[in-house]
Amino acid sequence: MGRESAMRWHTSNASSIADIVADLFRLIRPNERAAFRKMLEHELIASFLTASAPVAEHAWHRFLKHGWPT
Repeated sequence: MGRESAMRWHTSNASSIADIVADLFRLIRPNERAAFRKMLEHELIASFLTASAPVAEHAWHRFLKHGWPT
């Protein structure tokens, strides 16, 4: 798969995020994959925590207002 066609993964019918990540890993030289994996893990964790903070705050406020659901 050439870089030009592989870079169009976002317009293809990729069935899942796993497919997209697999496509990205095929683009990266084998000796650089471990570094990319670490960077991707860091980005995903940061994204998850950023997205989760409002949810956690909302749950905390509901808990303070209503207590533990019974």
